[in-house]
Amino acid sequence: QAIELLKRAIKANQKHAGAYANLGTAQLGLGLLQEALVNYDRALSIAPRDPEALFNRGNALKGLKRFSDALNSYDRALVIVPNHLGTLVNRGNVLQELGRDQDALISYQAALSIQPHSVPALIGYSHTQHKLGNLSAALQAAVAALTIEESVNTNSTFFTAIKGLTIQENDSGDIAALTMRAMSEPWGDPNDLLETIVGFIKQSPPIKRCIERSVKSWPHKLTLEALFADELLEVATNKHLLCLLENAAACDIEIEKFLTLVRFALLQHVSMSTSQGSENPKLLDFCCALAKQCFLNEYVFFHDEGELESALALKHKLETALAEETSPPYLWLATYATYFPLHTLIGIDKLRKMALPKVINELLQQQVEEPLQELAYADSIKCLTSISDDVSRLVKQQYEENPYPRWMKHAAQGVKTTLHAYLPNTFPHAEIKFSQKDKVDYLIAGCGTGRQAIDVAQSFHTSRLVAVDLSLKSLCYALRKTAEFSISHIEYAQADIMELGQTGWKFDAIESVGVLHHMADPVAGWRVLASMLRAGGFMKLGFYSEIARRNLSMYQNANAEDIRKLRHELMSQADQKHAADIFAMRDFYGTSECRDLLFHVQEHRFNLMQIKEILAELGLKMLGFQLPTQVMRQYEARFPEDRTRNNLDCWHVFEQENPYTFISMYQFWVQKIT
Repeated sequence: QAIELLKRAIKANQKHAGAYANLGTAQLGLGLLQEALVNYDRALSIAPRDPEALFNRGNALKGLKRFSDALNSYDRALVIVPNHLGTLVNRGNVLQELGRDQDALISYQAALSIQPHSVPALIGYSHTQHKLGNLSAALQAAVAALTIEESVNTNSTFFTAIKGLTIQENDSGDIAALTMRAMSEPWGDPNDLLETIVGFIKQSPPIKRCIERSVKSWPHKLTLEALFADELLEVATNKHLLCLLENAAACDIEIEKFLTLVRFALLQHVSMSTSQGSENPKLLDFCCALAKQCFLNEYVFFHDEGELESALALKHKLETALAEETSPPYLWLATYATYFPLHTLIGIDKLRKMALPKVINELLQQQVEEPLQELAYADSIKCLTSISDDVSRLVKQQYEENPYPRWMKHAAQGVKTTLHAYLPNTFPHAEIKFSQKDKVDYLIAGCGTGRQAIDVAQSFHTSRLVAVDLSLKSLCYALRKTAEFSISHIEYAQADIMELGQTGWKFDAIESVGVLHHMADPVAGWRVLASMLRAGGFMKLGFYSEIARRNLSMYQNANAEDIRKLRHELMSQADQKHAADIFAMRDFYGTSECRDLLFHVQEHRFNLMQIKEILAELGLKMLGFQLPTQVMRQYEARFPEDRTRNNLDCWHVFEQENPYTFISMYQFWVQKIT
């Protein structure tokens, strides 16, 4: 409506600078950036010193990714009005885009000198300080922004600033509480906050003493009294520990040893009890949190035969109570759930009909209701191709037994973008050519349990989004999680990548991360996917690095009990230096994850020179790696001549000098050029 009225005003007076400027602003609000730019230029040809028109012209240019031109427009506006807050903030934003972080910092500081409580300025300042490695300043600004306003932007800014940091408890103020919220709500991937939350946990004197007793005693068991002394309730009510247990796998050797001994001590305790009347509700809460942790890591904690017999005896007592239609002691249920999922109890349906405490209902939701939901999805998933290759069948069997990765929470993404906007922002130095198509057809080849597909669905505008996997059980897990996010436009299907070309489908973007290296012939699988990619299309790929994993031994395919035993052997050795690399990997701390890491039925490893040759064969051009900012800064300092940051010869040298750079995987984007 504004546009129509302003066009009438301009028709009446074609020298009205304000009408042109306002028309530009209306068009800017509708995302009509090029049209807006034309009208700002018309306004400025009449009134060249209009600071607001110059500011908004800069915003239109910024939206068009013409960052140098946007900077020029902002600078012209600041000559006229040096203290214009919005101009200073947006100037800082484009300076960041141009890689001029120190100059961006100066611009944000100027904005904050005018308005210390400007949330956009604090956000920009925090991100820039983080990029520059000034982590304390980044966190301080993020907390200030979050204190003023809670939003997706301030939450994610805090999350970026806090992850990986260890904060001294006496210096933390509200940071500890914010960190727990960031993990539990969540404001990002909860796994990214493990280091920070573990730091808070280990600063608690009672927990620190309990961990010391556990490590000293390991692998010998302790009673509840010997393990906790008189500090059981202090530990059981520690908010940081409860937060970790309920939201992410506890990826820390010392904490795992402590929790393993806690589980046994609780089993021993309930085995000697006969009723629930005297149980402390705080102890029940703690035991339920531990049960959630054990379900999440698929009962990876070690137990010996005697302990297993006690757990099975508890099962018998519970099933007897359920058969008599009486409610068993809640602490019995929670303790049993630290060894086996509740859906394995005969008669559990009777319990679902009873009035129960909230913590028990939450356990039933996790361990009974959600597995039933997954089973119900099985008939709705179509099978696109045959799965006849011997290796594919073995891999399928592994992921049917152990869907990977098992995850609980993931942050909802903010505003969607297009792949055309995302890639230049992620790889600002790469030469990227785009078609006119904003909404793309997107394939995820090897989607596992759905987190990757959900990320894409929340992040990008797509015209079609297909996600395939070998494992039906993984796909059922993915569908349940997708429903939790109220996403309905992902097409899930069962398929073998080697047979996928038979569908005749073509895509503008394909992701296959951590998948191809588990095929009988990874290059053949990659070739199939490349044939399904349209000219000019993009691929995101992930492969294991031979250099990064050279000290990582692979074991023969195993079941859950074998995995528990091997982990126990590694954790019980007096000299664990040779296992330090394994202990540092998150995948060590869950049954499915550990099987994928150390016991996979098929694994290939690559180096960057091999990948370079394959890219040339398939007509693919390297755009860049996805790596932490500090690694990219280190690389840029080592190879300043590689302006595009994607020279694989240089990266090969860098990896040899820094062999753990790609300890997870090579993750990178490419574009199809032929």
